[in-house]
Amino acid sequence: MTDEASRAMAGRCARGRQREAGLHCCCKFTKTPGSIGGSASGRPSGRGADAARQERMISMAKIRLTREGLERLHAELDHLRQVRRQELAERIRQAREESHGDSGDSTAYEDAKTELAILEQRIGELDRTLSEVEVVPERKERHTEVAFGARVVIRDADGEQEEYIIVDHAEADPRAGRLSQTSPVGRAVLGHRTGDQVSVETPAGMRRLTIVDVR
Repeated sequence: MTDEASRAMAGRCARGRQREAGLHCCCKFTKTPGSIGGSASGRPSGRGADAARQERMISMAKIRLTREGLERLHAELDHLRQVRRQELAERIRQAREESHGDSGDSTAYEDAKTELAILEQRIGELDRTLSEVEVVPERKERHTEVAFGARVVIRDADGEQEEYIIVDHAEADPRAGRLSQTSPVGRAVLGHRTGDQVSVETPAGMRRLTIVDVR
């Protein structure tokens, strides 16, 4: 591989890490000059104030789910309880038999016990989430600005476009097109409209994004 090709590949990898970081971790975001911004005193104004109000509402509200998200979490919980829990219990039983009752030296036994502990933790998380959710009805009219349930198309500085539906963290899955409203990119685009630009600061660097479409 030539030096030029190596540099090009490294650049693509770095941009990929930038995009991934902005979809998950907690980072700052800023408005780009000439887009939606705050006042000279640093207080948000216009749609910037609307976005700030939305963030306060998010922090105070119950977990909000789409109907599809609610069904997905119920399906996951049922699978963990009815299938995975039994599978791990059987693995633990077999590991005990194979170690002739001396499970303390059995790697298979310890691995299965660890997996079971992680499984029970996830079941507990799902139980708590589903006891606190508010199901948000699907909006029939088109969204005019980015909000929960909106579909948004964003373009980065390299011209690459991505489409997401804005959801709560409980049903977020960026690779499946569901972006958490509390992720750096999610927070940055809340309250904005088609044509607005925002900059998102991530551990991998600054991302400048343009909102191509909201619906």
